[in-house]
Amino acid sequence: MSCFNHFGTALAVLVLAGCAASPAVQNNQPIHDGDTVGVQAEALREEQFRVLYEFDGALTAGLERCPGLCQHHTAICGLSTRICAIAKAHPEHVRVQQLCEQGSETCRETSLRLPADCFCQ
Repeated sequence: MSCFNHFGTALAVLVLAGCAASPAVQNNQPIHDGDTVGVQAEALREEQFRVLYEFDGALTAGLERCPGLCQHHTAICGLSTRICAIAKAHPEHVRVQQLCEQGSETCRETSLRLPADCFCQ
């Protein structure tokens, strides 16, 4: 499988995961305007997706790409940490728990997609 096909497959899986976890539904209950916890976690997850797309663009770029990839990787995993901190503070909030799991998986997948010659700290 070519790198491009792997990239396309990974991106499709992430997009489908995001669609399956639509921000409008929380275990069949809509997130309402007063749900600041859910709204905050959703906003962080959306930001994580934005940075993921930037990471994917940098992944296909030419030379000197490791610093940019590492910067995006750090941002993606940092957002995951922030989402999971909200989840830890609100264990009763099922949707936020799901966002934590999805954000953590995005961090793990991004780590696996780093080129072997990129040593991020």
